[in-house]
Amino acid sequence: MRIGVLSDLHCELEPTGSRWINVFEPERLDERLDAALAWFGEAQVDLILVLGDIVQFANPGDLEHAFGRLAAADAAPLATVNGNHDLRLGEGFAVSAGRHGIRLLHEEPLVLAGVALTGVAAAAGPARPQYVGQLADWAGEEPLVVVASHFPVLSEASKVAAAGLPYAGDLVNRAEVEARLTDDPRPKVVLSGHIHARCATTAGSLLQLTVGALIEPPFDATIVDIDPEGISRSARRLGPVAEPDPVFAADEERWRWDGHAWT
Repeated sequence: MRIGVLSDLHCELEPTGSRWINVFEPERLDERLDAALAWFGEAQVDLILVLGDIVQFANPGDLEHAFGRLAAADAAPLATVNGNHDLRLGEGFAVSAGRHGIRLLHEEPLVLAGVALTGVAAAAGPARPQYVGQLADWAGEEPLVVVASHFPVLSEASKVAAAGLPYAGDLVNRAEVEARLTDDPRPKVVLSGHIHARCATTAGSLLQLTVGALIEPPFDATIVDIDPEGISRSARRLGPVAEPDPVFAADEERWRWDGHAWT
């Protein structure tokens, strides 16, 4: 199975000078989104997964624009999970996704090519700006589970902070979500975004591949291949390298589950 992955589009049709690690480039988002979708189409991905923060602000027009462009490319079936910025749109996020035929993985898990796929919904936490994750169940007894989450399930805070970069924060119930995943002994691949940095980390049965943002460097588009021999990630930069460069994982990686750990 082959999955095309994007995260953190932060679409704003009227740019406001937003930034996180580096300055956002909303005026080039359409161009980079089209380049990613063209790559996914050429690679014949089985699914395109968008890991949340589709919009920057609570502007329904921005969401319609981004979802509409994703759907119009018709490169592969689409699925998404919401990010903390998307919560500003309330029920409008799900309504717009449905209008464009985009599956909400945190509401509709599925099985594809013998792999179970599920999602973690972002929800408001006990106090702003805190967020909690709501992990959906997964169907069947497939030997591998892929979990889509806007927020990392394994914290990358120390790695990012050690590089002198800002860290966008973890779920307040992150450890609880991690424990629920590891309670099931099957190997799992977590695909996450949120922190605008490309990372890879493992813990027991979990392999987490965090993808870089599309709206700012590293302007990442990613393809994840799942086959009987393991998991591979191919990341493609769709813009120039910046300083600082929030990349902590190679462009090409391969991982194998040996029955006890990811290597």
